[in-house]
Amino acid sequence: MDNSLSFSGEDAANYLKVFLQKLVDLGVDINNREDYKKGVFELFHVELVNMPDLDSNDYILASNHVSDFDAVILGLLHDRIRILSKKEWVDNEKLMSFVSKYYELIGVNRNSSGDMTKALIDLTKYLKNAASPKHVLIFPQGTISDINRNSIDRIYHGIFSLSYLTQKPILPIYLEQPSMTDRTRVVFGKAFVINDKEDHRHEWLEALKHMQNTLDPLPRTPILSYKHQNNNKLGDPFF
Repeated sequence: MDNSLSFSGEDAANYLKVFLQKLVDLGVDINNREDYKKGVFELFHVELVNMPDLDSNDYILASNHVSDFDAVILGLLHDRIRILSKKEWVDNEKLMSFVSKYYELIGVNRNSSGDMTKALIDLTKYLKNAASPKHVLIFPQGTISDINRNSIDRIYHGIFSLSYLTQKPILPIYLEQPSMTDRTRVVFGKAFVINDKEDHRHEWLEALKHMQNTLDPLPRTPILSYKHQNNNKLGDPFF
């Protein structure tokens, strides 16, 4: 299974079937959440580094984005995580027929400021009013790309507004590109709350680069498709 690809439409549904069949072949009961989670973590050799207790606090989980499997893994870190996702996935009935069993996706049109604002309002209400513990997962890059090549302008402001409005901490996460042959390290940084309206994008980006560069051994260089190697600047298309 090629992690450099990004799937949508019929391709996404077909790729999900292949992925689920791999789990079934390993003896995983994909209809049992705990067994499914265990199977996913074993399939990708997931190693959690410095993970905090997600039952003791509410977090805005802010991870880099290096494959379509990122949310598959990170969305299983806790039972109550709302994931900001591209609208194309949420509108894909074949894909959602399984995904909705274990993941709660909030679909947005990433090219629509109105859509992004509505999602921010909905997530603010969720973090303020829903019973704890609960979390939100957002990929601030907005699409699959390499944090080492991202311009600051491409990073999504919304996670910082969400923290400011709710006073919930942002938990930086560095995710090594998921692999079925090598370990996949998920590194948790120091959580921080936004108390002003200043631009904090650099703070998040540098936190992830620090986590990346202090891993031993250093993480594998992400293998990205051509389009994902070249969509790092403001105005570049989302995929």
